[in-house]
Amino acid sequence: MHPKALKCFLRRQHTEIGQRQRVLVTEESFDSQYYVAHNKFYEQVLVPKKPEFKGKMIEVDIYEAGKHYMKGRPVEDAQVFTASIAQPLQKGQVSGLPQMDMTDWRPRVQTSHSVCSLFYIRMRV
Repeated sequence: MHPKALKCFLRRQHTEIGQRQRVLVTEESFDSQYYVAHNKFYEQVLVPKKPEFKGKMIEVDIYEAGKHYMKGRPVEDAQVFTASIAQPLQKGQVSGLPQMDMTDWRPRVQTSHSVCSLFYIRMRV
């Protein structure tokens, strides 16, 4: 590591620890031990994996800092609040797609239409 980069990293370690930050909890960490949250600078903050935190904004006290992450302890008396109106998606759920009821779908065979037009006809019905 370059000496200037090392000084910057060490300075960051000392200034971040002990700070109280508001973070948005967005996803599960790669090792599945924490939830990943981001502060207003989009820096990564690892927080305890509690289901009620997912998709919420919480306040944390930073107690550890590394090169590309920080670890935060939720403030006990702080409010946990939803950052948006929409509920967070479940794992594996795709956003932006309309939900379709496919229980009564039957293929319609028509010799005068292509496969694409058959799909289009079914979508419009």
